[in-house]
Amino acid sequence: MKEIIKEMLDSVGFLGFAQRTKALILNPNIDDPTFQKSKVKAVGDTIRSLALFVVLAKFASTYVPFLYELKTIKVVDEIALGIYLLVQTFIVSAVLAAVASLLLLPKGLKLHSLIFYHNFRVKALINIPFFVLFSIMLGKMFDGSDTLDFELDDARFPVALISSLLIAGITIKYIFLPIKEYFQKFYSPKVSFIMTCICLFAASIANTYAGLGLAEKLINKEEACKAIFDMNKKKGNVPNNIDRSCYIGKCIESFGQKYR
Repeated sequence: MKEIIKEMLDSVGFLGFAQRTKALILNPNIDDPTFQKSKVKAVGDTIRSLALFVVLAKFASTYVPFLYELKTIKVVDEIALGIYLLVQTFIVSAVLAAVASLLLLPKGLKLHSLIFYHNFRVKALINIPFFVLFSIMLGKMFDGSDTLDFELDDARFPVALISSLLIAGITIKYIFLPIKEYFQKFYSPKVSFIMTCICLFAASIANTYAGLGLAEKLINKEEACKAIFDMNKKKGNVPNNIDRSCYIGKCIESFGQKYR
């Protein structure tokens, strides 16, 4: 049975994905020869990570209701979200590589594609804590509390905190420091630090605007508004004289204003 499972995982590339993820954790150096030989596989690893993201999202929406307050309501299309995140990763990776290549232009005309692929493999690692945090914040958005702040006794708070710390830690250790070390092949540590900050600043801007206008299409506004009404009604936050269809109509309108 163990061998059968191993063969199944290997047939879809998950064993190689696990091995490359382990290699990244042990050695995040961009100049690692092992990574250079298999750099293109980083794109496939991100796709596998997003596929796992979708499977976990489907599982959580059904069996882990404390993550998804909306439970079985179809508010977000997880497959569309996975595609959106893949496009976003491509844009951010391209910006990182382009800015790094521009900063290194005085040292020679070259596209530093290793940085492009490196961001893909880190994205594959960061997707899981991101998924957990996304799931929790999605629940907070629609649980009728009108705030994203957590009460200390909220069971979701420690999970959200750990996920946030993991994302921050992975970003620093596996993106910031490796890129800084890459720059140090050409510049002093101080200059490399500044250049790395420039790269990540440009990447953060790209991340903000990547797929702008597509994000709202990931949310089924009508279903979300129905869920918000039903939960608020159950909690006693909606007066009895408020018409459900009227409430939902105004809610959908407010969604439209939010994303303009």
